[in-house]
Amino acid sequence: SLWDGVTAVFDSQEGAILKSTYYVDAGLGGSPVDQIRLQYNRDVSLDAQGNLVITYDTGAMTDSAPVAWQDIDGQRIFVDVHYAILENNQVGFTVGDRSNAHLELLSRR
Repeated sequence: SLWDGVTAVFDSQEGAILKSTYYVDAGLGGSPVDQIRLQYNRDVSLDAQGNLVITYDTGAMTDSAPVAWQDIDGQRIFVDVHYAILENNQVGFTVGDRSNAHLELLSRR
């Protein structure tokens, strides 16, 4: 895993360059999702829809706003999640209320 309590899986997906899924063990102490830091070598910002915009000299690339959920007792419960712009072109995630169950976080490019 890349971070304690977080496993990342990267897949190709039709209509997207890359699908990143972060499996977070929310049952660990603290908040493992707070450890996730994505470093970019370009300026990053958020658009009005919460998508991540990476700016290049010739244009921009957009990562879809993240989606997070937990499967609890056979039901998929969606959890509020947003990109968080940090210092030095780093990006993390802010996640709303959730149980101490396993959390899945999805980001698409």
